[in-house]
Amino acid sequence: MRVVKTIFCRRPSKRGSSGFILVATLFAIAVIGIGAAYFASRVEGLQAAAFQQQALAEAERELVSIGHALMQASLVNPLTESGLVVKGAQNDPLVLDGRWYRVTNIGQLAVQDERGLISLNITDDNQLRRLFSNMGIPVERHDRLIDTLRDYIDIDDLKHLNGAERRDYIAANLAPPANDFFTTRDELRRVLGWRDLLNELETKGTPGAAERFLGYFSAHRMPAINVNTAPRLVVQSIASVDQARVGAFLDQRRVAPFRSALDLAPFMNGAVDFEAIQLVGANTWRLTYQRDDLAFLIECRLVITPAASEKAVQINECRHRPKNSVIGDGDMEEFARVFGTLSLNAPSANFVKNSVGNPGKNSSSHLSTNASAASIFSPNRPILNREVSQRASNYQQLLWLKLQAGLMAAPVTAPANQRQ
Repeated sequence: MRVVKTIFCRRPSKRGSSGFILVATLFAIAVIGIGAAYFASRVEGLQAAAFQQQALAEAERELVSIGHALMQASLVNPLTESGLVVKGAQNDPLVLDGRWYRVTNIGQLAVQDERGLISLNITDDNQLRRLFSNMGIPVERHDRLIDTLRDYIDIDDLKHLNGAERRDYIAANLAPPANDFFTTRDELRRVLGWRDLLNELETKGTPGAAERFLGYFSAHRMPAINVNTAPRLVVQSIASVDQARVGAFLDQRRVAPFRSALDLAPFMNGAVDFEAIQLVGANTWRLTYQRDDLAFLIECRLVITPAASEKAVQINECRHRPKNSVIGDGDMEEFARVFGTLSLNAPSANFVKNSVGNPGKNSSSHLSTNASAASIFSPNRPILNREVSQRASNYQQLLWLKLQAGLMAAPVTAPANQRQ
């Protein structure tokens, strides 16, 4: 008898297969979603970078246009105690003390006469000591800073008592000193002693403290300080200026520039020393351009040399600076706090509080017409006193500059009888 075995095969469960398909589908959707989000963020990042590059290109083009306008204006117009006086705008000269002017809808320009800053190449030691004291740098560090500075630029390898020469730099794994003039203030970061100072400001100070410290120095080689364009700390470093009247000195300068020894006499200790003081700017300017859509400032150096055989005016040393690198009256307190000598400069806090905390009627109108000027300062820093005290409307002050630079030129339409 034949036995037939029947084998029953179990059918796969529809519920199990459908669950697997569901999981796979969800996984695929998740992968697609993650991929889409990634590519969206990449596109967004690339788009933001493209906008930033476009803004940078526009800012550089505008700065070049402004620079060329300044070149032309400086060659055909007089430079006076008031600044650059342009024909047709005699009542509104370009003031070279670093104040901000709006030159486009979203762009602002500051021009600083470098003669109003401390020269790293020719400033005398006593002026540096006074500057260091006003910055709150302890006295015991002054000799080290001065001697290393002198060793860095002198042509020999003889070391000052507290200085540093080639052997000391090699021991510190640093490039040897230039044994030549400074070409830019940023070289201070390479000088022994000064490196430690700047590192302290970067680590202990507010953002931009080191850059603000560097902002008081320049590589120019011109004697004397232009007191009509010098920042407060630089004015205080001049021996003949009465330190008790520095505030009144700056207030008077905002009203009208100093034009003679007679104007300066009430603020001096004795006779005016014109070997240390000048009233008119020199041939090197620091241009700083800021746009509301850029995260940094663009800084260039404008050098005017009319007697040069090739280029009468040059724009060089262009670089990017952080927005919080703008120097101001509050720097004295900032530096003193970092170096542990805040009590030495306690009056500076009162000065900033009184001069900035209650700007008054003129300053409020200035802020309303140029509100975005405050955007170049960090939120925890007050607007500079000289910015607050600027006249109510500065929009027309550089109309000549905007027109020459072509920043406001409207397209010209040909007359109807000339159209093709």
